[in-house]
Amino acid sequence: MFSADKYTPGVKGKYQLTGCVTFMLMPGQALIIVSVYKNGVVFKNVSHQRADSGASSNNIGVNFSFQVDVDTVSDYFEIYVTQSTSATKDVSGSEADTYFQGHLIAKSEKS
Repeated sequence: MFSADKYTPGVKGKYQLTGCVTFMLMPGQALIIVSVYKNGVVFKNVSHQRADSGASSNNIGVNFSFQVDVDTVSDYFEIYVTQSTSATKDVSGSEADTYFQGHLIAKSEKS
């Protein structure tokens, strides 16, 4: 369930979290860091830096996918992103470019 910009699975078990954040028109050497939080604490950081140093601007997407244990029905996940340029940059609003999803792989045997 997505609520208030948080994903709260609501069922204990193992989940596959997958996502992508795409920044628009990023210059050469730009760095993007995506931080996935579990219950308000950093769980994973994923980054990508453009290898070229050219002045041309391109869109840059950072993909992530990993498994995580959901231990309580109130566990929740959030994503935050930062970028290294000194300018304000837009994140693509396209569902093909920027998304975050979770899928239950196996329910927990623990009560």
